[in-house]
Amino acid sequence: MFYGVSRTFSTKNEAQYETIGAFWDEMSKKYGMENLRGLGYGWTKDSIEYAIGLKDGFVEEDYIGICLPDGNWTTVKGRTRPPSICFRISHGSEIHP
Repeated sequence: MFYGVSRTFSTKNEAQYETIGAFWDEMSKKYGMENLRGLGYGWTKDSIEYAIGLKDGFVEEDYIGICLPDGNWTTVKGRTRPPSICFRISHGSEIHP
């Protein structure tokens, strides 16, 4: 199970590279970059769901739980500012509010 703060980002004109990066900046100010991990899921033609959570423990705000399957993973790397972010997308994962 992956627990984190989730947001929806537009993929139009590749806007997600800037907006997800800003999400990482925001969360790293609260929790420290070294303590975070991210998960991209629910990618459609126009949007992606992206969650950021702690490597250990839970964030101090509303979060969701995302059930991670054992298989069917695709890794997609995008151009981002350092440190590089690797989007891991699972096909058919369930989201638990």
